[in-house]
Amino acid sequence: MDRKWLRGVSVSRGPLVQTGPMGDDRLEGLRSQLEGIAEELAGIGYDKLKEAIETGDGAAAAEERRLGRARRSVLKAAALLASGSDE
Repeated sequence: MDRKWLRGVSVSRGPLVQTGPMGDDRLEGLRSQLEGIAEELAGIGYDKLKEAIETGDGAAAAEERRLGRARRSVLKAAALLASGSDE
């Protein structure tokens, strides 16, 4: 079985199984992982924002904005998987 590793979680690349609301439990699992990654990015971004406020570090503030953009992109990918659209 071909396996791909993403953040320590094995993702199987087997045949499609029509079982979940999206037609594939693997897509639901991937969507869930993306939402988890978005939460992690939010936590790191919060820490960077807190650091920027405490130290007045402009670089930390810029890093927080970059992490926010990444989080929004990950959430958009998760939403696309949930809706099943090809936008």
